[in-house]
Amino acid sequence: MRKRMSISGAVHRDILEGDEARQAWLRTPEGESDWMIRLALGRQPGQVLPQESLFSMRDMLAKGWDLQTQTREVKVSLEYDFKRRPVNVRMVRMERFDAEHLAFDTAPWASAEEGEAVRTIFNQWRQENCLKTLEDWQRWQVFLSHHLGNRRRRARGRTGDCTNSTGTRQPRGATGQVHLRGGSTGIIRKVVMTLLTAFTQGQWGLAGEKAAWTYKRLAQQLTDLCYPVSEMDVKNARRSQLNEGIAPDVPEVRQFLDRVKELFAGLEAERFIRVV
Repeated sequence: MRKRMSISGAVHRDILEGDEARQAWLRTPEGESDWMIRLALGRQPGQVLPQESLFSMRDMLAKGWDLQTQTREVKVSLEYDFKRRPVNVRMVRMERFDAEHLAFDTAPWASAEEGEAVRTIFNQWRQENCLKTLEDWQRWQVFLSHHLGNRRRRARGRTGDCTNSTGTRQPRGATGQVHLRGGSTGIIRKVVMTLLTAFTQGQWGLAGEKAAWTYKRLAQQLTDLCYPVSEMDVKNARRSQLNEGIAPDVPEVRQFLDRVKELFAGLEAERFIRVV
């Protein structure tokens, strides 16, 4: 027979009946700490734990119930709260538990508004994800970059930033007016369009390249590299605003920039990467 054991009010795990030494150890601070660390290392998106609690006094009085317990499911919430900005992201080894986990230092956010925005976006991301590995971090950075970009575009639309005081239309953003879907595909498209803007404007180490490349040739070369671009995309990029730090430092972005560096050795690739 198996029974559930309650530690500090939460039913943490099934234990074989009669394992008194184990039960006693799990009730100690060391035992509870060990269990919590193992829970954090092995957590999964949407994971819940059963929790025992007494019926509320209101329910007992209104319904004539006796003092008794009820069991309900409580969501495991062990993700970082993002009250400060993560920096120096890395993996650390936890020898005692034979496991690795994501770690980072923290620094203040540039503003309260930035911190609140990132926390809101992370609350959405963590519904189906956990932040435990560098791969998780990279996926989170792609998600964050996309959603922050959407917020900036919506803000420009609300404040009328598309026109200046004289009524003249301002240059389009780095992604033009095309809505980018989420995920790494949208991020790569943003990087590609930013490259076209830098090329047509002769910026970021590409000043001497326009004479050697036609728009049609550049579009065909990028398409051959599996980054589809039309000649019209290149032409339209001239009117776009060139922004730095438009993409997270993830393998998909680095792979694209490495391929482009083979075409344009002088390209200042670091300008594309958003500093964390």
